Amino acid sequence: MLAKSEFYKGIEFIRISTLPANQKEIILVSLSPDKVIKILKDDVLLSDCVLYSDYLAWFNARHQVPLVINRKQPQVTGLDISMAKN
Repeated sequence: MLAKSEFYKGIEFIRISTLPANQKEIILVSLSPDKVIKILKDDVLLSDCVLYSDYLAWFNARHQVPLVINRKQPQVTGLDISMAKN
């Protein structure tokens, strides 16, 4: 389930601490540390923020359903593949 984003001074973000437990555990070990940002909001430093665009990219990569293409092999009929005798 996607987390709701927060906005502060035009920045759309999520806080890792507010994610569901399973997402919190996975994001902490799988998201690049340079994606975690700090935001000073009302004199409180929020040090577990992730831009919402980065969170969406991470979420979609983790929850991507594999694309399965069902292609039928073309059937060739009417060809004689036996070797001709001289």
